[in-house]
Amino acid sequence: MSTKSKYSEIKNTLTGPIFTVFTPFSVDGEINYEQMEKYLFYLYSNKVRCYYVMPYNSRYSQLREDEIFQVNDFVIKTLKNLDKKNFVIVSDCIHGPTTLSAEYGYKAFDSGTDMFASIVREKYFSDRQIFSHFDFLSQKLEMPLLVHEMPFISGYDARNFKWPLSLLERLKDIEHIVAIKEDAKDLEYGKQVIETLEPDVRVIFAGKKRLINDLYNFGLKSYLNGTSIVNPDIAFLFWKSLEKNDKAMIESIFLKIEDPFWDKIVSQFGWHRSNKAILEAAGLMDRFDRLPMEHLDENDFQIVRDFFEKYKDNFMKIAKS
Repeated sequence: MSTKSKYSEIKNTLTGPIFTVFTPFSVDGEINYEQMEKYLFYLYSNKVRCYYVMPYNSRYSQLREDEIFQVNDFVIKTLKNLDKKNFVIVSDCIHGPTTLSAEYGYKAFDSGTDMFASIVREKYFSDRQIFSHFDFLSQKLEMPLLVHEMPFISGYDARNFKWPLSLLERLKDIEHIVAIKEDAKDLEYGKQVIETLEPDVRVIFAGKKRLINDLYNFGLKSYLNGTSIVNPDIAFLFWKSLEKNDKAMIESIFLKIEDPFWDKIVSQFGWHRSNKAILEAAGLMDRFDRLPMEHLDENDFQIVRDFFEKYKDNFMKIAKS
């Protein structure tokens, strides 16, 4: 059996919503592992079985190298202690040498992770450069890998640009690459990525649910959750509605949850500050971050708190309606 065939079960697992894991901090900047454990248990208690610890939502840019090792290890062991069937993805750091990425991978698989994700935020010079990074990880780790794909910064003129399809085509041939997290948030490009990679490599899309809805019709199989960070039922209901082509329920989720959150909160404060703020408004964890990330002050947080109180029933009860 080929490696790609062996990983078909993993690709089936990576179907529907995949849930991001946040790193909470105390007001003095310490990692709050108690809140992290409670949030993981909250997700698990609400039928989440696929978890992704990732560079930005999980605040790796605010962590030291040793803390990333610790967070990865804590999440893996906490989730596996809850249920060995929990599927866990953890990541390497945002910047660093490929050999360090391999070290994160070794430790993660030793701790029991199911998949290891790697991001390349070094400036782009060639397809060969990026291919070599992931090929090195594949050969050294010999375990399932996820490619975190988001727009590159050119090493020639500093412009931002999407990954060349030629590169995605080459990455598809690396033995242990099973999935790619697509982060360009562009409909036309997303269609091309699906056509290039699926079904050989599972594509996990990030973006608003309106984008996910549009891409579903072109073969999208998986996405990273958004507003359902406060209630997993939102994600499961949305996915079920896509499968059933229940346009009325999909539109209800857009109008009652998605559009208000993005238009009234994210447009003011940005996704990353908004996600921590609404988690605090929902009583799931504190909003605090470490500099250079700035969390919302009390006045701005009051706007989020008022928003959540106004829309609370939409967020917390829509799946029951």
